[in-house]
Amino acid sequence: MKRNFIGSTIALILGILLFVGSVGQISTGHSAHTSPLTGIVMILGSLAYKSLKKRRLGLVKSVNLRQIFEIVALVLIVAIVILQKDLKTQIASEPVQNFVIPLWSLIAYGIIFIRKPISN
Repeated sequence: MKRNFIGSTIALILGILLFVGSVGQISTGHSAHTSPLTGIVMILGSLAYKSLKKRRLGLVKSVNLRQIFEIVALVLIVAIVILQKDLKTQIASEPVQNFVIPLWSLIAYGIIFIRKPISN
């Protein structure tokens, strides 16, 4: 049975494009409408989600290094949001990039985490 990872792949591609685009705006001297950290959050979230999903589906072995990567990615997502200067104002002015995207990443990971592993 072929496994489909279209959602996490789209999130990964959008995260890369968002990161590159926002860094490109900064490097040209224009004010970036989106922080490069938003792209990083999307990249980390999609990679952690995809890794856990592959483990749950039995497509890859559940090794400690893979699990550590997932935990580090989730901790970095939380840290990127929490350690912002004036977090309340950031969330109020840019709720999608400072609240919705990180929360969605954590929720998606959590849904796959609580599901029972599928055995092939």
